[in-house]
Amino acid sequence: MTDQELLHGIRTHDRRAVEQVYTLVRPGLIKYVKDNSGTLDEARDVIQDAILAAYMHITGKDFALTSALSTYIQGIGRNLWLKHLDRYKKRYIPDNRI
Repeated sequence: MTDQELLHGIRTHDRRAVEQVYTLVRPGLIKYVKDNSGTLDEARDVIQDAILAAYMHITGKDFALTSALSTYIQGIGRNLWLKHLDRYKKRYIPDNRI
């Protein structure tokens, strides 16, 4: 499916379009989260949150896609992960007694 077909599918609540988007962004976001101190479960959460955020933007008024859809959603996912790291890094205290 093209990005325009996927956008139309998302706007019309077509499950197949959402599944296709998930398939497109999953590998890249899993790799990004795992390469940046995350786990597979955390990556899955980021994917879900990124797709939900994109869905809310796409179905809202005045949305205009200015990049590839997968790039747009992966950007949302990367930002979500960076916010997560920033929020929780203060709670992580490394054990320097090794």
